[in-house]
Amino acid sequence: MTGSHIKQALLRFYDSLVLRHAGISLALLCVLLGIALSGIQNFQLDASSDSLVLENDADLRYYRVVKSRYGSDDYMVISYTPEQDMFSDATLQAIRTLRDELKILPRVESVITLLDAPLFLSPPVSLFAMGRDYQTLEMESVDLELARKELTTSPLYGERLLSADGKTTAIQVNFKADTVQRRLLKERDRLWEKKYSRGLDAMEKQELATLDESIRQENSRILQQEEENVAALRDIVVRHGGQAERFVGGIQMIVVDMINFIQGDLLVFGVGVVLMMALTMAIIFHRWRWVLLPTALSLLTGVVMTGVLGLLDWRVTVISSNYFSLLLIMTLSIVIHLVVRYRELHHACLDMDKPVLIARTLRSMARPCLFTTLTTVVAFGSLIVSGIRPVIDFGWMMAIGTVLGLVLTFLAFPMIMSLLPSMDKEPASTRPPVTSYFARLTDAYGNKILLVAVAILIFALLGLPRLGVENRFIDYFDENTEIHQGMKNIDARLGGTTPLEVIVEGMGKAYWSDPVVRDQAAGIHKFLDDLPETGKVLSVDTIMRVFEEVNVGIPLDNFYLSLMRRQMPDDVQRLVIAPYLSEQHDQLRFTLRVRESDPDLNRQALIETIRGHLVEDMGLAAERVHVSGMLVLYNNMLQSLFRSQIMTIGAVLLAVMLMFMLVFGSLRLALIGIIPNIIPSAFILGAMGWFGIPLDMMTITIAAIAIGIGVDDTIHYVHRFQKEFQEDRDYLAAMYRSHASIGRAMLYTSVIITAGFSVLSLSNFVPTVYFGLFTGFAMIAALLANLTVLPKLLVMLRPLDERMAGMREVSQALFGWLGIGDSKRGGDD
Repeated sequence: MTGSHIKQALLRFYDSLVLRHAGISLALLCVLLGIALSGIQNFQLDASSDSLVLENDADLRYYRVVKSRYGSDDYMVISYTPEQDMFSDATLQAIRTLRDELKILPRVESVITLLDAPLFLSPPVSLFAMGRDYQTLEMESVDLELARKELTTSPLYGERLLSADGKTTAIQVNFKADTVQRRLLKERDRLWEKKYSRGLDAMEKQELATLDESIRQENSRILQQEEENVAALRDIVVRHGGQAERFVGGIQMIVVDMINFIQGDLLVFGVGVVLMMALTMAIIFHRWRWVLLPTALSLLTGVVMTGVLGLLDWRVTVISSNYFSLLLIMTLSIVIHLVVRYRELHHACLDMDKPVLIARTLRSMARPCLFTTLTTVVAFGSLIVSGIRPVIDFGWMMAIGTVLGLVLTFLAFPMIMSLLPSMDKEPASTRPPVTSYFARLTDAYGNKILLVAVAILIFALLGLPRLGVENRFIDYFDENTEIHQGMKNIDARLGGTTPLEVIVEGMGKAYWSDPVVRDQAAGIHKFLDDLPETGKVLSVDTIMRVFEEVNVGIPLDNFYLSLMRRQMPDDVQRLVIAPYLSEQHDQLRFTLRVRESDPDLNRQALIETIRGHLVEDMGLAAERVHVSGMLVLYNNMLQSLFRSQIMTIGAVLLAVMLMFMLVFGSLRLALIGIIPNIIPSAFILGAMGWFGIPLDMMTITIAAIAIGIGVDDTIHYVHRFQKEFQEDRDYLAAMYRSHASIGRAMLYTSVIITAGFSVLSLSNFVPTVYFGLFTGFAMIAALLANLTVLPKLLVMLRPLDERMAGMREVSQALFGWLGIGDSKRGGDD
């Protein structure tokens, strides 16, 4: 069967199914929607550590080894500031009640409060009695004033359990490590290591796939438990907090709140975006059908895609959580172009039968809509070169969703229009379209516009070196949210929020017997403690300083330390020594908490400073020094995302260039078309650099998104310009006519989407705010570039005088058999 026969068969099938039997076809489409809706209940967001780290990260494997040796760093901290004195009976009883109820929560391993802290100076005990004669606040014999002094000034408890002013205490809730998850992760790490070193055979690949699925299920179960724990913990704190100021913080809290904010934004602000876009369409079109139809079709694409994700158990991460909003953009753009073209044809040919009018609308817009969709798919598909799983998934989601939007729109639009009653002729506006002003502006000041574009690019290029990815967890949340206030409070009063660990190899076995090693450990501890970004630092040197306070005037030589260790009970050693020293693995461990509210916090610089000091200044071998923790893993992810931006942008631009060559059939047109797509993305990134706005996990793909948005305007405009040029081969006249026709659709689309996305600025989740603002800005920047820079370049460079016939023939051969029109045919467009 020839291409022509295939084309005719497809056209007959489409005409019969979609146009002549619209009711039946619409019913079938509703069935498809029903199937998709059944999958929405399985839709899940994934904010587990797997979605925040790199699978081939050596630091990740080491982090899990450290957790298996020293225990999990999975804990939450409650900041408790009572109105009464901290050591009053009422306050201590309130803390006791709170502690006892927290202990019975699922997965809670222990709860550490000032009530449980061994006190060695209240009253003072001897070095050899420390292990058996210490006091706690639960004992009647304790001296409360001495206890107050010890808890506020002790290197072991100060800013860990009690603030320096004695007014705020910390309640640390430690959670049990999940043994099933740990076993699965250990097995997967083994296969990952082999995968990136020697490769896997077929059986091992199957084993890895099975492990991935098991870990996904386990992560879902644990995340559900964490959500329940956080909710229960918050409820307990509220019910038993008494007359006190209370805040909750911790990594688990950050993850749960991040998911809750994203889910809330998807629902609440998703509805808000749709309502704002509908209101804007009502103002522009003045008819309910032109409000409800685009809104319904845009939502249809988002809902069906969400159902597909649920049916496939394809989980959305923080990076890809904006897929729904972006699909609204892509689909709405297609629908608005169809609506504007339908209204143009209806106004020009009032006596045309509705089926013919619908068919002409679809035929005239099929080619540019297909081209824009394919180019957008290629742009988002190029994200796979990042090599980062969440970014790759986002690229595939957007590529599939964009195609889905095109297919559903070209199926549902004619069906619904066929069933709606015919319209009366809409009154023609007596005023010229707004876009005609851009045509006159370009005609009169085109050269100055190009100079402004060059200035913008220079501005962007100078701002790009200032662009970074360093952002604090606290900056993700509005300052009025509980989690923001909690992190700020804990940072200021209780020694920091985010845990970080420094492991030094080759010092554990010799620590007790070698004073030089002890001096080195003390030097490391002091260095870490003096860093402005760090809060509370704990190590074996901490307990050594306590020993010194207890035994003033007694030299802590090897003899005394040996006696002390032998007399210290196992439970005390597990509390104050085992977490920081491992003779079995010959390691010293320094744990510190980083102040998230420090305005100068730079994770990458902090990690490099620590490593640099220990290796270069202290002379330790690089392989002996390890900086570990979720802070390191998250930083590695951000740095990798940042590095991949250059590769991704290059791949996207190259892919778009190739598609432009195929679509336009001209290298010159492709080069001209790429320029207005570079300007918006470069300007956004440059402006972020100049204003110190860091890229985060949601805005890291903003350049690709800006290009994906811009290519839509470029293809529609150039396609229409080519057809208008064939009328009289007059570049200026073609520009004016293009602005008056397709320019209006571009303007309407940009204004509607920008107005809708402005609603996101009301979110309490800052990445959502930035995403909404930058997406709206990308829409406006792309519109301005394609209504000024693009037409000026077309008029000035006159690329249609010398067409690349060969490339044009390839383009027509590839797409012509689909029955989507021919660029030589001007009557239908």
